[in-house]
Amino acid sequence: MKSGLRTSALNVLSLMLPWPLRRRWLAFWFRYELHPESHIGWSWVLPGSLQMGRGATIGHLTVCKGLDLVELHDYASLGPMNWITGTPSSDPRHYTRMPDRRPSLVIGRHAAVTGRHYFDCTDSVTVGPFSTVAGIRSQFWTHGLDISGGYQAANPISIGSYCMVGTGVVCLGGSEIPDRCIVAAGAVVVGRLREPLKSYAGAPARPVGDVSPDAAYFHRTTGYVA
Repeated sequence: MKSGLRTSALNVLSLMLPWPLRRRWLAFWFRYELHPESHIGWSWVLPGSLQMGRGATIGHLTVCKGLDLVELHDYASLGPMNWITGTPSSDPRHYTRMPDRRPSLVIGRHAAVTGRHYFDCTDSVTVGPFSTVAGIRSQFWTHGLDISGGYQAANPISIGSYCMVGTGVVCLGGSEIPDRCIVAAGAVVVGRLREPLKSYAGAPARPVGDVSPDAAYFHRTTGYVA
């Protein structure tokens, strides 16, 4: 408890500093690896390990707690007002039957998560390079109840490269979205979507159309979509 209070106090103090000094503070006290060209806004971000590459950004009023790792590769973007929570792997009370789970959020280079989404990172959530979690209020749930076994279980979620996940999408534990796919607004992703270059929609999400491999979105060299 004392260690947790000390960590929280140090983080509160850091919020009062201009970013160049705050970056050094976080690197010194928490051993975070923050590129000089990375940036964090007025947000509460306290994973066990934080790694941010060149040009990586975290917007204002985002909360991130209970994760072993948050990693943003070069030019990755995590927008404002996201809520990201998990249960550390060191917690001796929960998920004792899941010794290999990895509470983490990894956002690939030039990938973007916009604002007001919810991430349950009891197990890992990975957003591939150049992918976009668009709109607002999508939910990513890595944990749930194993009814037959009577215990809490957790499974990772993986989004491939050059994907576009629309507003209000729900991804459940064990979801996999292949490269170069579009997930329509309001879809519910359950398990592995097997075919790349498809549009998926519905609950559960199913392929509803093809996407051209020549689409300009799939050939960007920078993440920003003007």
